[in-house]
Amino acid sequence: MATMTFARGGPAIDRATVLVGVPELPSCFDPDQYATRKDSPSSGDVHIQLFDPLLRYPLIERDGALIQDVTRFEGLLAERFEASDDHRRYTVHLRPGATSFYGNELTAEDVVWSWEALRSPKGAPAPPDTHWLATGVPGEVGRWVSFMGSAPAGFDGIRALDRYVVEFALAEPNLLFPHILAMVVPPIYDSAEAAEHATSDDPFARRWLATNPGGFGRYRIESRSEDELVLVARPEHWDGLPAIRRVVYRVLPRGRDRLEALIAGETDVVSRPLPAEAERAEATEGLELFRAPGDSRLSMQMDVRSPPFDELAVRRALALAIPYDAIVDEVLHGYGRRWHGVVPDTSTAYVDTLEDVEYDPERARHELAIAGRERVAATILCGQSPIQVQAAQRIADAAAKAGFELAVEPLDSTELSRRQTSFDVPLLLGGGEHRCGEESYAIPHDFGDRHFGITNWIDYSNAAVDDLIVRIRQTADPVRRRALIEDSQRLVAADLPWAFIAQPDFLIAHRAQLSGFSWRSRSGGLPAYCELSWAGS
Repeated sequence: MATMTFARGGPAIDRATVLVGVPELPSCFDPDQYATRKDSPSSGDVHIQLFDPLLRYPLIERDGALIQDVTRFEGLLAERFEASDDHRRYTVHLRPGATSFYGNELTAEDVVWSWEALRSPKGAPAPPDTHWLATGVPGEVGRWVSFMGSAPAGFDGIRALDRYVVEFALAEPNLLFPHILAMVVPPIYDSAEAAEHATSDDPFARRWLATNPGGFGRYRIESRSEDELVLVARPEHWDGLPAIRRVVYRVLPRGRDRLEALIAGETDVVSRPLPAEAERAEATEGLELFRAPGDSRLSMQMDVRSPPFDELAVRRALALAIPYDAIVDEVLHGYGRRWHGVVPDTSTAYVDTLEDVEYDPERARHELAIAGRERVAATILCGQSPIQVQAAQRIADAAAKAGFELAVEPLDSTELSRRQTSFDVPLLLGGGEHRCGEESYAIPHDFGDRHFGITNWIDYSNAAVDDLIVRIRQTADPVRRRALIEDSQRLVAADLPWAFIAQPDFLIAHRAQLSGFSWRSRSGGLPAYCELSWAGS
């Protein structure tokens, strides 16, 4: 398909289309199998377009950018929900007339079936002592999310009250529960269509769902080839046709710079550009940069089981040997901010717990002396992204002045994932973000033990933190719950399993005439193209 530029800053194809350049096309269309199948970087973007969740957060404007308001909900596949006074029972009212790509109307049975599909392929729960992301069966993330909402896979508290009403009767009060209904995982599947493709050894049609989108989203697949995937808006969708009628994912030629393609009018949007790309986009006529705080983070993760990081004084020393301001200014090019807490500062319960941690090699040497050490040698593991590699090298250079001899070892994504899920990362420069902005989500996600944590790659375990995670889940009083959440942050800060470095901003470079961008915590903040429009369309 040929491309053309209609005007400076205008669309690559036309005003009903967004063209996205990608390194490779996704091979998996099920949001709950991306971790199992190690799919392409574009998979999360595509999943957002193909699957609608039950709820979402409304948008508010802050510092000139539209961001989510996690204190309120809007209906999507559900019109509304009601919570009992003790927050043990949630009644979800579905939107009549919402249909899937296959023409089947959404019913309460679809929601019940989708929760049942979180079981492993043979219908048994996942092995209890296996890390969530290392089970080798579909649904790891969905199982963890439902578990955190006190509606775990296979629980018998979900039932259809009538065609459009679902009841979740939780075993404990949980104020997090409605927030997981705003996530793409667990996905809501068209169970009637999926059942047609189920087999005795695959009762929830996971193999079919992996390559055939089974959701109720705004778009459906129109065509796919080796180098192009085209989504088209569904006129029968309950919300009608959006301004963006088609989304085209096109594989960029090998070696083609993605920002050069954007500047040349070959594509319309670059999500999460690198800082140098963001600077260039801002300086280029016809392009604009959407910028919001986001919840991304950059941290130095230290395995407290592994010498020398089993000593708190050594962890403190390394935290004081990191050039925080230089990383924000020189690596992030100012597209980020210092991080003085242990959860993203976009959380409504964020607490500044680490204001006194600044680059100070003399204080770092003092902490090493407390540990009876003059020097510490270690290897910083990191991913291959320029931000992580550059930050790791600056830390190694700066920490040398404090008595650290740090090598830097970038790992490709496959090896890094293997090391992480094997808990074999004694010292890791990590990134990442959260799919949910609710204030209780971050601590168990990053610092819960193997029962709670899903990205706790250093296998950090603190009994007091885990106890608070349980108490938070069971506390319905929002004031008391907020206090417990703040206490959990202070406990982690005192233990210092991570050095909390910076929070990179969320960025999207795009053609100037394309508008409607916002930041939501879904899948790294990637845009839903149905929310966008071209000037003059």
